[in-house]
Amino acid sequence: MRILVVSRYTWPEGGGAELATWYYLREMSKHFKVTLVSGTRDPSRDLIDRVNYVFLPGLSGGFKLRDWVALIRYRDLLGRLVRTHDLVYIPSKNMYPAALLAKSVDPRKPVVIHAHDYQPITYTAAKFPDIEPGIRTDITYERLEHGMLKAVMVGYLSITNTINELAVKYADLLIFVSKRQADYVMSIMPELRGKGVVIYNPPPSIMSGSKKFSDEPTAMFMGGSSKTKGFPLLISSLIRALRDGVKVRVLVTNYILNGIKLPSRLDGTIQVLGRISHDELLSKLGETWFTVHPSIYEEPLPYSLLEGLFTHNLVIASKVGGIPEILSGTPMESFLFDPLSIDEFTEKIERAVSLDPGTIYDLSEKSMKVVSDRLVQSSSRFIPIISDLVNNYG
Repeated sequence: MRILVVSRYTWPEGGGAELATWYYLREMSKHFKVTLVSGTRDPSRDLIDRVNYVFLPGLSGGFKLRDWVALIRYRDLLGRLVRTHDLVYIPSKNMYPAALLAKSVDPRKPVVIHAHDYQPITYTAAKFPDIEPGIRTDITYERLEHGMLKAVMVGYLSITNTINELAVKYADLLIFVSKRQADYVMSIMPELRGKGVVIYNPPPSIMSGSKKFSDEPTAMFMGGSSKTKGFPLLISSLIRALRDGVKVRVLVTNYILNGIKLPSRLDGTIQVLGRISHDELLSKLGETWFTVHPSIYEEPLPYSLLEGLFTHNLVIASKVGGIPEILSGTPMESFLFDPLSIDEFTEKIERAVSLDPGTIYDLSEKSMKVVSDRLVQSSSRFIPIISDLVNNYG
């Protein structure tokens, strides 16, 4: 059986979706002959040893329309690959139109789109609680992250998401990573019912090792200065915690916008690490006490939260997206708070700081076992479902 995978990026480039794809590709390579098409120049060597890799430099941009132009430019090559493979798997939000290309080559060829976000219904792939998908969502996201000029530009581009909507309609199977995500997308696009399935991503593959808590209560925030990931909410909650006499140190990773000035009263409280490697991140998580995830938009199943939990951290997170779903029935459920609630977020931080490392370890261990079993049981369905599609095609 031969599987063609079309992805804009390949791990270690990208984020949680690419990490999940890396896990799935390693598993697929045990059962199928896999060809991976991507715009990443230096993908994981571990993965390259397992698949046939095709590098498409045109996919290295940062703009959906530019990536779509690259698909058109390489349509002859991609068409030949579609013909020589038994199934087309698309785990990248920028590559949805590859489904249309595949169906134009062979209408019977099974196509699977793995939705790691809300791309099927919004151009920015984002969703906010209580805001309907479409141009309002796209403008809100871009205004928060990149300013009003980009928001206006994306507002005009929002209509182009009809291409992605068409692509998922032509796909034979749409994989969602949380029930919340699936239910919402299919409520907007009811025609997808019957070909959408929920499969949780695999648990993080983290080498077990001794946890060495830092001497002082330390948290990790992996959202950089992103407003949608809750950076302003974090700042406000830390100021309140400090007023209450709570001492805590917070490490901040990922991209920090130039010109951002932190309140002077937080000197010594926030340590900006910026962009660090994944190995460095996991090493730091091995020392922190808890991670914070105050997102104001819905993340279907954030790997940053899972990696925090699987390195024996408490996880404090807003009740958005698939987070309550994946943490249900665990001690971490009591550390969830309503999005945008500074009072609740501050209370959870102060509660976490009051716990000793031994208690934190025990709570995270109990939660990790429940979550791991949940993810393993669900993600184990992936290969049989793909195999069935291929067999039905043959």
